Amino acid sequence: MARKKFEELDLCDPFLFAAALEDEAICRLILETILGRPITKVRVHAEHTILYSSDFRSVRLDIYASDEVQVEYNIEMQNEDEHNLAKRSRYYQGEMDITSLKPGEDFSKHQREKSGERFRKTYPFTEVHRKQYRYMCGRVRE
Repeated sequence: MARKKFEELDLCDPFLFAAALEDEAICRLILETILGRPITKVRVHAEHTILYSSDFRSVRLDIYASDEVQVEYNIEMQNEDEHNLAKRSRYYQGEMDITSLKPGEDFSKHQREKSGERFRKTYPFTEVHRKQYRYMCGRVRE
């Protein structure tokens, strides 16, 4: 596969996607555009890995961001349909949720709107409305 010149890249390219969204202002703008609501200041980590044990599969998040009210966002670029988006999203969400409760805490303390909002976005950015998938309530919606 021939290597593209920088000028030929778009946001579907993993390098440019990570480089652009590492910028906190750009990440916040994209989240606000996609979610349709204001987002407070965000902290961004590109290629954030979650590994709890070498006995289990780890998770590598393309972009992991959190805002001032401790809402977490996972932003992924899905360029190919691997027919596993719902299961993979559920797995990633579970791995992110694992740190939201301490041992013995009641599940009612897990506030989805405060600490558990998860976001999975799949699109070529030029077709944002046509190819938008959100993982919500156990299903993927187009």
